[in-house]
Amino acid sequence: MSTDQQPPTAVVLTGVGRYADPWHDFAGTSAQIVALLGELGVSARVNGTDEAAFAFDDVSLLVVDAGGGSTPAPELAHGHAREAALAFARAGGPVLATHAASNTFFETPEWAKVLGGRWVPGTSMHPPLDTTVVRVVGADHPITAGLGDFEATDERYSYLETAPDVTVLVTHAHDEQDHPLVWARERAGARVVYDAFGHDPRAYALAGRIELLRREVDWLLRRT
Repeated sequence: MSTDQQPPTAVVLTGVGRYADPWHDFAGTSAQIVALLGELGVSARVNGTDEAAFAFDDVSLLVVDAGGGSTPAPELAHGHAREAALAFARAGGPVLATHAASNTFFETPEWAKVLGGRWVPGTSMHPPLDTTVVRVVGADHPITAGLGDFEATDERYSYLETAPDVTVLVTHAHDEQDHPLVWARERAGARVVYDAFGHDPRAYALAGRIELLRREVDWLLRRT
């Protein structure tokens, strides 16, 4: 990880091969994330999850923008991206996981422990992609303090599993229930944000979502 004296840098780990799927344009959403990080003064590069080597030692922030994939079990042995991401988190590096990253690295329970939650196959789902107003509930958290409800065009993940020690920041209503979309977690000084927005590049075009991302990055980099 980089020191506080160095300009912040980020790696956006984008879903390729094992951690790609037919439903998400990870190349497009990762490009949007890199562009927005640049506007926030964070120099970001993209690493594909299919790469054989990773160098995260000089990285201030890891963003995971990948999926669960559907490759048969023998491919699980080639978990270079998984092990690099978990090692970064174990070392206390800040992690921002977006959208389908709640299902990335599903073959190990450690990833869900890092995030403080996960997509549960057979239980989690989302209503059809639409535009709706989501609710900001974390009024006391630096990420969402003073942020009002905002409009989002996205898939709204529902029935995700969450750990009891996460701080839920944004929710949506489905089937007469409130479902967490964004949460933050800090344990032993390590900061993690899960942000369920980001199905496709359109999700990064609306002002409320851009402001939320800015606040998440500032908190993760301790610039708040």
